[in-house]
Amino acid sequence: ASDVGDLLYAAQGVAGGKGTTHGYACGGETALVHINKFSFSADGNAVDVGDLTIGRAIWSHSASSGTYCYQHGGEGGGNSYRNVIDKFSVTADANATDVGDLALGLKSGSCQSSSTYGYSSGGKLSGSQTDMIQRYAFASDGNAVDTTQNLLAVAYSCAGTSSTTYGYMHGANGPGGRQNVIQKFQFDTSNNATDVGDLTQSVDACSGHSSTTHGYRSGGAVNYINVIDKYPFATDSNATDVGDLAAGGEEVAGTHN
Repeated sequence: ASDVGDLLYAAQGVAGGKGTTHGYACGGETALVHINKFSFSADGNAVDVGDLTIGRAIWSHSASSGTYCYQHGGEGGGNSYRNVIDKFSVTADANATDVGDLALGLKSGSCQSSSTYGYSSGGKLSGSQTDMIQRYAFASDGNAVDTTQNLLAVAYSCAGTSSTTYGYMHGANGPGGRQNVIQKFQFDTSNNATDVGDLTQSVDACSGHSSTTHGYRSGGAVNYINVIDKYPFATDSNATDVGDLAAGGEEVAGTHN
């Protein structure tokens, strides 16, 4: 990886997002509301293009429909866990609008996107964790619902990637501590997640990125890891170490072009 610019501010716990031409980084400690936007075609700093409806810190999550980015979850002031689903356009700079609520307010879960739904899987609740996979529709504003699918176990501080047919979760904290398991679940079914491989490290607080053929994990805890892992969507198998970040980090956000 190479350093191509700066966000508006230094913060951990931001959430990523993407359009076809730009990447986004939103919120962050301490419950910030800013929407950072940066170009995929030209290296440079991010610009402020709007605000979320509420401040979000420590891992809110982002889904993308192609025309809108959705932000959900995260932590607010006083250790409150957010359930609001925000939506903002990637074709015109503007503030986000509140379009619904999660079935559970949470932070530090993972996020996946199909062509029709945004997903939230796992996460930390007040005093507990969850294995729930919930989703909300892109076509109409509304609340998220429990898909009745579940992860293998409760998990938080995790990251997600997406193929056209499956959502993936990797790099989590849960029973037994930090984990290296890669899980996947099929979109538009009630099937639970399955174990399909391992990362090269047991890690949490990392990021997720998707190409059309592979999922990627970068960074994570503990001690500000800089490793970039890659695993295929076509076959269930372990990840391989394919490079390093310019600087290690944890509670990081990812996006992709």
